[in-house]
Amino acid sequence: METGELVQWNDERGFGFVVTPDRTRYFIHISEIGRIATRPRVGDQLRFRPSIGSDGRPVAKAASVLGANPVPPPRRRAPAPAGLVADWRYFAALAVAALVVFDWSSGVLPDAVLLAYGIMACLSMLTYAADKSYAETGHWRVRETTLHALDMCGGIAGGLLAQAVLRHKTRKPSFQLTTLLIMALQVGLLGGLGARLWSLSAIF
Repeated sequence: METGELVQWNDERGFGFVVTPDRTRYFIHISEIGRIATRPRVGDQLRFRPSIGSDGRPVAKAASVLGANPVPPPRRRAPAPAGLVADWRYFAALAVAALVVFDWSSGVLPDAVLLAYGIMACLSMLTYAADKSYAETGHWRVRETTLHALDMCGGIAGGLLAQAVLRHKTRKPSFQLTTLLIMALQVGLLGGLGARLWSLSAIF
């Protein structure tokens, strides 16, 4: 076992770094820290089992905060019945997808554009999933402007679905505001096309 000091901690994302007396830097995730009465804080002394992560970096396993009072695990509550809790993003993603299909079936969207919307939705979902994984493992993150750009270029349905399924980027007000604006713009454009208020050539 090793001991070290928690020199960096991101409480929102649940990870940080521990440095041992020999200056070795270990990545640590909240799931590897035993339950304590308070959240981990910079300056805490930790005892842990050193290991190597899948990316070859030193990681801390089975850690405990020295001097902290442990707390008993919470009582398990019965899970909420399926279907009672719904995220508005599911319905928003479905609405965008329905508008795309409606416009295509009405002849105002060519096959190529329908295919492009599908590809961009999948690409947006994969990028959100990658960013979620990077956040959990401490890697460099995907820029928020990149996520918004993918949504803006037709991937908004996939972006909304990824946010809802992965519970990612849902707590940052500024990010959600931009997502809502992109969704509103996409719905407005697609709705106008379906109502024949303008044509695809007029937009591009």
